[in-house]
Amino acid sequence: DRNLATIIAPATVLTIAAATARQPRPADDPFRLSFPIQQTSIQLETNDSTMIRSSLLFLLVALSALVGVVRAGGGGMTPESIAFLEENAKKSDVKVLSSGLQYKILRKGDGAEHPKVGTSCSCHYEGALIDGTVFDSSYERGSPTSFAPNQVIKGWTEAMQLMVEGDKWEMYIPSDLAYGDNGSPPKIPGGSALIFTMELLSVDGPTTPAVTNKLHAVRMVEREAFHLY
Repeated sequence: DRNLATIIAPATVLTIAAATARQPRPADDPFRLSFPIQQTSIQLETNDSTMIRSSLLFLLVALSALVGVVRAGGGGMTPESIAFLEENAKKSDVKVLSSGLQYKILRKGDGAEHPKVGTSCSCHYEGALIDGTVFDSSYERGSPTSFAPNQVIKGWTEAMQLMVEGDKWEMYIPSDLAYGDNGSPPKIPGGSALIFTMELLSVDGPTTPAVTNKLHAVRMVEREAFHLY
């Protein structure tokens, strides 16, 4: 049946014992994961595209939360942040990358190239907690700020390299791509997902030709899957 969508996920159901998530890593391999991972294959057969999309988005958000725990050595996002990202990912105008970064395009720019990781860019931005509390805003200061993708939090590093001049995005960033378990006291608690609005006003240096977000997302999925092992 050509209308039957079959999803095969040999990559992975991860079952993690929370009580062992903070166990020390083996002395002979300090970079190896020390908590148990169960790998299984799943085959889901359905012609309900909405259910397929919801299931995949849920898995991406869950994977992001897991990656946050692994990278931080425990802790990870707050339950409120995880719930927020899970619900936000269900929105039709929100794009979700395998790193856990979510974004919505508020305005498409007319630029044709992306900044390189070390290229300075002029940007306007506003950052807020998931409850709407604004903790930083170049708009309030009255002037844009210049920085390169490799000079900012990981979520921005990834997003900026997907943007072109004139783009305005709203980003929803998991804690492991922002300020992690420690946060940025006193304004940003540890484990907080963050919401940023960003305008890329100009790219002031070397660029790369624009590519589709779909291709980037595929590369991110492959990269993140391998990083778990």
